[in-house]
Order: sequence, then C-alpha cells, then structure tokens
Amino acid sequence: MIDQQTSYLARTDKILVPMARGESSKKAFTIATEFARNLGSQITALTIKEETKEVTWSQKVAIIMNAYKEAKSEGLNVIPKIQSSRSVKEGIITEINSRNYDLVLMSSRARPGISASLLGPIGDYVIKNSKNTVAAISLKRDSYPYRNIFVPMS
Repeated sequence: MIDQQTSYLARTDKILVPMARGESSKKAFTIATEFARNLGSQITALTIKEETKEVTWSQKVAIIMNAYKEAKSEGLNVIPKIQSSRSVKEGIITEINSRNYDLVLMSSRARPGISASLLGPIGDYVIKNSKNTVAAISLKRDSYPYRNIFVPMS
C-alpha cells in the first residue's frame, strides 16, 4: 500500500512536433500551440527527408512553413526545422536525442486491435529509442483536438 502520494512535474518549455503531410500532424501542432499559448512554450516543427527516396518533398516543407507562419502571426515562438536522414524514424530520434526537448508531441492513427504495433512503426520506434518524454496522440478524423494521449513512463 502506498502511504504517500508523489507528484510529478512535466515541463513543456521546449516541445518538438514531428510533422509530415496529413491532418494528424497538423492537429498535433495545434495542440502544441495551445501549450505554447498557455504556458509560453517554444515549439520546434520538424520534418525529415529520407535520403534513400528521391521524392519531391515540397509538401512536407510547406506544412512546416505554414505552421510556422500561422503560429508566428499569433506571437508564438516556433522554430521550423528541416533535416535529411536515412529514415524518418532515425531522423526524429537523432533530433530528439541531440537536443534538450521537454516533450515530443506525436500523432498517430489508431491501429486495429490485431496489430502488433501500438502507434505504427515510426511511433513505436520513437517511443522505444527516445531519451525524452514522448506524448503520442491517437487521432480520429471526427474528434478534436484529441482522443487519447499516451505517455509511456519508465
């Protein structure tokens, strides 16, 4: 039996939001802007270009720049960051582990019950290999701003 309750303080001064094409990363960024608006957080919006794929990635860059411009117009502190890596998941982990982020805010679509992956290959990899706190938000198209937030603790 626990005789005494312990409280934990979660800092949100520096938030990283990995972003790609699609609505889910935009919604994760929106949640991060709410933190920034209410708590004075600094947001880094990150996108990764996979070196092995020769794909035009202007849409990913546009998402980062649009998020930056929108948040900047509201007076929020946002840093757009575009990096290249062998894979998206490795690029995210390199960024997370090379900086002192308080929170990594990721989005994921809900997986079917029979899936071995809780948050998809990128989300699972980031949670397992991150040295910082990762909040994974399970989004559905018909719910806003989020359905569940999963914060793994160890």
